[in-house]
Amino acid sequence: MTEPYAICKARLLELWDGDAVPLRLPNEGFTVPNPARPWVIVEFAGDLFDQSSIGSDPRDGNVWRERGAIHFHVMVPIGSGEEQARTIARDLVDLFRGEDLGALHFEEASVGRGEPGDDAGLWWRVSARIE
Repeated sequence: MTEPYAICKARLLELWDGDAVPLRLPNEGFTVPNPARPWVIVEFAGDLFDQSSIGSDPRDGNVWRERGAIHFHVMVPIGSGEEQARTIARDLVDLFRGEDLGALHFEEASVGRGEPGDDAGLWWRVSARIE
């Protein structure tokens, strides 16, 4: 089975216009857009690993379920308002919300409150999460 991370990343790269709003993927090269325009920090998290069956020998033969999330941190220039960031965040979670991709099922999503996005005061951040 393909790693959940690889499935999520492939869907994101296939459906998202990275030229319009660039994505900063984990541990990959990235340059913050100049002139300043929206961009997104993407994070993947495995939150819970739960054994769903018992009795197999070896133990790894049992069914294990993983719960996790994709986090999107939408960055917009400070002073540009929050509407664009919230729209981008919603568009990102909508790529996954309610989808079944083989063994992956996407459930709850949320878009959080806005807050300063960096210590230099150049960016505003709105974060979203899809379970």
